[in-house]
Amino acid sequence: MPIGVRALRRLLLWRQGLLQADAVDAGRPWREELRGREGALDAIRRLECVQVDPVSAVAPNQHLVLAARVAGYRAADLEALYPAGRVFEYASQARCILPVEDLPTYAVVMEHFWRAALASPHTDRVALDRIVESLTRSPDQTARQLGTPSESWSAGYMPAGDTPRPDGIPPLGQLLLGGRVVVSRRRGIEKAYDVPERRLPPELWRQVEAVRGLPGLAEALAEFRRRLRWKYYRALRVFDLSDFRFGWSATPPAERRRLAEEDKRQGLLREVRVDGVRRPYFILEEDAEPLPALERAEVEPCLTFVPPLDNLLWSRRRLEDLFGFSYSWEVYTPKEKRAFGYYAMPIVEGDALIGRIDPRLEKGSSTMRIARLALEPGVEPDRARVRRLRAGLDAFARAHGAAAWTVERAEPEVLLPRLGRAAGRG
Repeated sequence: MPIGVRALRRLLLWRQGLLQADAVDAGRPWREELRGREGALDAIRRLECVQVDPVSAVAPNQHLVLAARVAGYRAADLEALYPAGRVFEYASQARCILPVEDLPTYAVVMEHFWRAALASPHTDRVALDRIVESLTRSPDQTARQLGTPSESWSAGYMPAGDTPRPDGIPPLGQLLLGGRVVVSRRRGIEKAYDVPERRLPPELWRQVEAVRGLPGLAEALAEFRRRLRWKYYRALRVFDLSDFRFGWSATPPAERRRLAEEDKRQGLLREVRVDGVRRPYFILEEDAEPLPALERAEVEPCLTFVPPLDNLLWSRRRLEDLFGFSYSWEVYTPKEKRAFGYYAMPIVEGDALIGRIDPRLEKGSSTMRIARLALEPGVEPDRARVRRLRAGLDAFARAHGAAAWTVERAEPEVLLPRLGRAAGRG
């Protein structure tokens, strides 16, 4: 099915809650309808999961993702979902926050990991028992309070790999990946833990217990991989088969093709050929119907700043193919080699990616510093766009507690005096 690139990128932005367009149902940004704690949970459900990351120039990634989609969002909105037992953390795209109703599905791979951990001669079972006993007596303890190393585990851990890899993961990490503890509270990078039976709604806990009672896991794992693959499809919405995280599983290229073809034959996926793009992409069959309307739609030039690990940016190749936008996260790039900055955040305007900002908000400061604001080549800093940028910076600064903002460097240079070199009120 040949399709224009404009329709496909609009589909992606629409399903990511970032597009305002007529001619499609609910064609408005999510932030016009989602608010507060319930809005944050609804956004996580719609996105399928939100990536967690400790690096922060203004706020951690998870908060920036939600702030782009939830009106009046505050970090407390997400943080309140943890003690209420409404979200959990596990490996998907990387370490992610997921809605708690997904936990019984993930319980299968958790149990697979747990049995592998218990079978490993390198696992410290005494340490595992001590941590669980301590949390059973006294919930909401941090790693420091538990007297144990951090539960750090590789962001590249694949939840549906055929062979779990428990060795080298600290006991607390094994317990988390094995589903014997959950993150019960998170503030910034600090996490506290509890046992899941105390946090889960009774019906969900019974489903987890049922998984733990299975004598064998082969059939349940096959069904888990199918469900995980579909969660991946819904999260990505527009994807090709080059992604090593395809289906959030360790899936060789030939197997990716086989699975996608099988889902296509069943009428669940559609393969699309994008004008001017060499590689084919896949979409959900249900997303094919609105494509003509999206192609013709009038799109409002709504402006949003998205963080480096936003769901929209998960596929760098997709960004290049659909938006003509080349992006890499330069946080670990030596300063002298950075092209756009430590925490450069792409700017979404309408159905395009028009540039980046590199923001900073030092603790205790009332001014947000934009180290660099760079528009893409060919993007004109006309009067209307400058107004949108100023309004966007005002809202972004205000949302993160800053009273003002300042832009230190702009490209093109003519943009700097138009924005206001010194500061804009937030």
